Amino acid sequence: MKLKITILSLLWLGSTIAYADSTSNTLNPSPLASTSKQPIRQQMPLAIMRAQVAGLISAMPLKTERLKQAAKYFNENKDDMAQAALDSAVIIQEQEQLLKLPDSASRQMQLNSITDELILLAHLIELDSKLEDERFPKANQYFKQAIQYNRNSGYLDQYAQFLQRNNQFQQAEAISTEAIENQRKKITSQSSNPEDLFSLVILLNHLAGTKEDLKKYDEAYLIYKEALNTTKQLIALDPAYFSRLAFVFDSLSQLLVVDNSYKTNVEKDYRKIIDSIHLLAKDKPKEYLPILSKLESDLAFIKNGR
Repeated sequence: MKLKITILSLLWLGSTIAYADSTSNTLNPSPLASTSKQPIRQQMPLAIMRAQVAGLISAMPLKTERLKQAAKYFNENKDDMAQAALDSAVIIQEQEQLLKLPDSASRQMQLNSITDELILLAHLIELDSKLEDERFPKANQYFKQAIQYNRNSGYLDQYAQFLQRNNQFQQAEAISTEAIENQRKKITSQSSNPEDLFSLVILLNHLAGTKEDLKKYDEAYLIYKEALNTTKQLIALDPAYFSRLAFVFDSLSQLLVVDNSYKTNVEKDYRKIIDSIHLLAKDKPKEYLPILSKLESDLAFIKNGR
């Protein structure tokens, strides 16, 4: 479950949250904390990690020559050259110079590009097995530098997922919580946009997964439930959201693997959404009956197989 959601984080969130509305990012300084050596988790295959970075690059607006060069080298499997193209000393110096200038749209766009460069560099460092135990502290340093002045929900989510992959669950919890708070502010301050709610669902799902890692199962369940309720709203707006958010149902049912005491509550949650889909299917059977069938099947599995 965690692996699948992590892939979604980079392939989808990178393009939709981090890059959908780059001009609205707020500057919110956060002090750099000291790094400690921690081993990179070995449960994620290298090929999947590379696929994540490839997806991130394909979604990222390559607005600087450094980004274009790094992307080119990465796609040619020349990772060392990709890292070299993103000279951290030069990037950070440019960031510091920009921060001294008056606020403007142009300045913000340049800061966003620098954030993209540092985040890509952090991912490349995480991939570099030659660095061994230095991978986590170096990648962590670049992630922190990237988000120090740019607290976009998508950027924060990428950092939180990195921390979760590396067993830094408490830090991941804090960063994920901030990402969700920022996304909620965006939703309340702007006109209703289903894609903003979609982003919120994924962020909630990530935080719930981290809560599970911390064995905070009650909190995880409540967050999954909120994600499920928001998913129900989105499906009512457009049935196509069901396939895009199927992982929410998987995550909620997977909670039973670690703690079966939630079985009754999960069954009730499924029944509520099934009842709501029943009503929708009366007017649009072609769109909603397949969804209904899948949910009924999942509920039967939960009742009989968990």
